[in-house]
Amino acid sequence: MRRRHGCLILAAVASLVLQPFLGAEEGAAPAGLRLSVTGEAGWLAFGDATLALVARDWYARSGATLGFARDEGAGACAARLRTTFDAATGTWALSLDEAWMALRPLPLLEARLGRFAIAYGPCLAFNPANFLATKNALDPRSAARGLDGLSLGVRPIPLGGEGGSPPLATLLGALVLPSPVSPNLLIVGDPLADLEVSSLHGRMTIVLPAWGLLGETELGIAGDLRDLGRAWRGGAVDAGQWDAGTWLSADLGGFVLGAEGGSDSAGLAWALSLNRGFGDWLALAELSRTESPGDWKAFLRLSRSLDRGALSLSSLVDFESLAARSVLEASLDIGDSFVLRASLTWNRLPEKWEPALPATWAAAVAMECYP
Repeated sequence: MRRRHGCLILAAVASLVLQPFLGAEEGAAPAGLRLSVTGEAGWLAFGDATLALVARDWYARSGATLGFARDEGAGACAARLRTTFDAATGTWALSLDEAWMALRPLPLLEARLGRFAIAYGPCLAFNPANFLATKNALDPRSAARGLDGLSLGVRPIPLGGEGGSPPLATLLGALVLPSPVSPNLLIVGDPLADLEVSSLHGRMTIVLPAWGLLGETELGIAGDLRDLGRAWRGGAVDAGQWDAGTWLSADLGGFVLGAEGGSDSAGLAWALSLNRGFGDWLALAELSRTESPGDWKAFLRLSRSLDRGALSLSSLVDFESLAARSVLEASLDIGDSFVLRASLTWNRLPEKWEPALPATWAAAVAMECYP
């Protein structure tokens, strides 16, 4: 896929230029700078005997992530660069996941330019209200990369004094270009072609204060108009070029309830979420329904926080094909700079997923270091 510059490079350069003026001390590492180095190795077990003869039954990846974030009230900037090396295939990948700058000419107004995440909705595994992002609870890296664009938003409007009152409303409008993003770094492209496949995104969020057993409640609506170039060229904007979503999140007596819904030319989709914490334990359940293709899915997670680590068991089930994906994960903090992780994965009917999964069983161990 062709890679693009556009507003992203301007934001990245501006972020670096503004960095010294946002409070960094001369001769010192910029405040907010963060580096992490990771290494991961795993073993795969194939249910298909033919696949086992031709595919590798192991993988090994190493990588590093470098990022910074600064917020000084009147302005902010952030960037995150990620690189990985796959030893099994001998390939490198380099991705600029985030690079943006924001200016706040007025106390409640923010203009943002560059590559940034467009994330909203209360569900963990499903996100039918958001058509611009991909969410996968079993693969946190699936939504790590932002979209290129320009946004103008009204920041949260406080209901009362500082500290105790939730925001009343947040308004956001964004021009996202291009809509389909490349997984790699950018090179110079055709800005007019980018505009033709761009999207116009609008969103409003309202947060209501707690009342009785009902905690803070968040209500939101969002919509996108895609392929704006067709309209600019005088063509009709058909039903395939728009979508709309809505969501709700509320705390009811310690239970956190979530609901999302979305609609586009393919039909309706919705998801429900319920989670509750019990001391160090957290239990979560979600249910999703999509009209096209018509299917039901469920996601379950039980996790426990430890003094220096965590345990979790997650499962994603497709009721249409009776396929399932389950992951048991454990993490251990070693000192203040190292995290050791291990996981065991079981995939029932891996060929039924889209895209098809290669392995029936997998085991992995990883180390992350924060120098």
